[in-house]
Amino acid sequence: MIPKPQRKCSPYRELWSSPAHTKPAAGAARCWPTPQTAHEFPAQDQIMSGNNVVSGWFCSAQRVTIQFDNFSLVDVPYGGQRNDTIAACGDADNGYASIVPYPALGSGLHRLRVRVDGVVRADITFTVVTFDVEFLSGVTGEGSVTLSNGQEAVVRWSEAVQGFIVVAVTDGPASDFSGTWFFDVALSSNSCSFIGPAELDPTSSGLVLVTQVGSSITLQTAPDVLYAGDVGANGDFVVSRITLTDTIGTCSYEVRDAFEGNFLTGVLANLTSFDGISGSCSGFGVPCSHTYTGTLSALSPGEGG
Repeated sequence: MIPKPQRKCSPYRELWSSPAHTKPAAGAARCWPTPQTAHEFPAQDQIMSGNNVVSGWFCSAQRVTIQFDNFSLVDVPYGGQRNDTIAACGDADNGYASIVPYPALGSGLHRLRVRVDGVVRADITFTVVTFDVEFLSGVTGEGSVTLSNGQEAVVRWSEAVQGFIVVAVTDGPASDFSGTWFFDVALSSNSCSFIGPAELDPTSSGLVLVTQVGSSITLQTAPDVLYAGDVGANGDFVVSRITLTDTIGTCSYEVRDAFEGNFLTGVLANLTSFDGISGSCSGFGVPCSHTYTGTLSALSPGEGG
């Protein structure tokens, strides 16, 4: 780290930006009797995770160090370009920042002290949340979140970052698909040997009530049959029912029921799957599934779209 030269200042702040004052000549001192500073990240009471930063700025310094809890002091690179500090400092090379593996601190409450030339300029506490390991490896994960402005973000686990990164952003659902819809499906596959052809209706149709709040939706096909899930900006949706448990002989199995499709294209599929959870299930052909495919349409113009 190259120390930033100390400015030689007059006892008074040079308010050269004011119309009542004249801007000093090139190379003239433009500084303050009291150093200007701001520690920014992590903030007081903030929740931290993964490999993240510690950062802030200081108008004039020779050395910036950080200390977590009672560990040793660590030097932090200083002099990063921060154009947002020009008004306060008269120049831009005032930033300090460093990457910190926060899981190494362990879950729970921690203390951070930032020293500038040996003087504590920030003393804050924050909370670390971890997966109970210092470095989580060999896992993947992806999901979507809805922001308060209506945008949707797709986030994906990054092993290098030890956290989730944003990989896509959309403007959120383009339409409110709430309303009454009509579905019309036919049996397209059945791998369950314990369910004979006579036990499955070859076709099914009826009304479904769709309720949407943001990107969350529910589909109700009967008074006591409710599916819940999410819908995307392109009309794609996936909803599922609460898992049921049933028994055949000594085989206990789970039943999962889900709909997926697209409100805009009208494509619809209903998948029911069976998976053994205890007992002897091989003789019953579990796991297995059956699928209905067909169409989904708004009941009348102006409804459901």
